[in-house]
Amino acid sequence: MPIATYRGEGSVGEIADRLYTRLTPRQRVKVETALLRANPRLTDLDTVDEGTVLRVPDIPEIRAKASNDGGNVDAQIAERVARALKEYGERLGGRFKADEEAVKEQVATLNNRGLKAALGEAPQARELAAKAAESLKERSSAAKDRHKATKDALEQALSDLNKMLK
Repeated sequence: MPIATYRGEGSVGEIADRLYTRLTPRQRVKVETALLRANPRLTDLDTVDEGTVLRVPDIPEIRAKASNDGGNVDAQIAERVARALKEYGERLGGRFKADEEAVKEQVATLNNRGLKAALGEAPQARELAAKAAESLKERSSAAKDRHKATKDALEQALSDLNKMLK
């Protein structure tokens, strides 16, 4: 079944007119019914986000337009997904960087001479501070590994999407 994207039309009839060629009133009713059957969410257009993928039903006696969405729908979807993945990767990279900086600050605080002096006669507290610093270093290392794995996965997904676009 072909697909198209929702462009914010005000009615199922407008969607039908955009997707199918020269509809008579009777054909429009048939197309609207088929669109609603294939895309139940269209019953309340206020809940459908622009860009939502729609199934375009094959109706033998009614011809769909050759280009439903002003171009290759698969390419448009791939471009949107690629853009979203890039944005996600950038945001995630920023979060990993912020987390890494926070861990560095926390380790520096735990290794601070002033804190160690304050803990002077409390060996359990000094031991706890040392364990916390070590735990933070391990957390930072694990986060770096997760960041690299995520970055690699996103790059692979983007590469696959770019191949689709060619």
